[in-house]
Amino acid sequence: MQRKPGLFVAVDGPKYAGKTVVLEMLGDLLLREGVSANFSKEPTTNFALSQEQICTGIDLAHLLTEDRRRHVAEIMSMLAEYDVVVTDRYIASSLVFQVIDGVPFDTVVRLNSEFPLPGLNIFLVADQESLMARRKSRDHRTRLELATSLSDELELYAKAAKYLKKSGVTVLTIDNSNTSSPEVSAQKMTDAILAARARAQG
Repeated sequence: MQRKPGLFVAVDGPKYAGKTVVLEMLGDLLLREGVSANFSKEPTTNFALSQEQICTGIDLAHLLTEDRRRHVAEIMSMLAEYDVVVTDRYIASSLVFQVIDGVPFDTVVRLNSEFPLPGLNIFLVADQESLMARRKSRDHRTRLELATSLSDELELYAKAAKYLKKSGVTVLTIDNSNTSSPEVSAQKMTDAILAARARAQG
């Protein structure tokens, strides 16, 4: 019997929500469940991060769209081999950061209309107090971080989640504030992926 493609999962959320730590834990938890997983992220290593400081608005959006086009081709290949493919940032993050950078929401939607939607989109968030405390512990802030408030960023993520849900994507929001723990967040993420994979395998 021909193997069904793997589950495509996107994980998005504000900077300092703790995605890096939680995703490392997620890999170990999926492995314990016997689920083969591949992890990638956007922008990819092919994209020069310095361009985020040099280019702005629609010019940067086009550069990131080209990077995503290459990335999606790799993801489609990975889905034929792995049970789960997880990308750290995808369309939802564009619907936040490119809008912050002055690109209209509908334009970002159009730029990404050719790309496949994930089977599951997880939003890892945290309250403003937790995000602010974590932000203060970092020495460097990017141009886009300086361009908006935490409340506006969280509001845009909520708008992106609503759009994706309306588009038929299964959406889950996980609170990774300081009152919770990365371990709990990683387990919730694992449970959601296992449930979505079971539905997809049908």
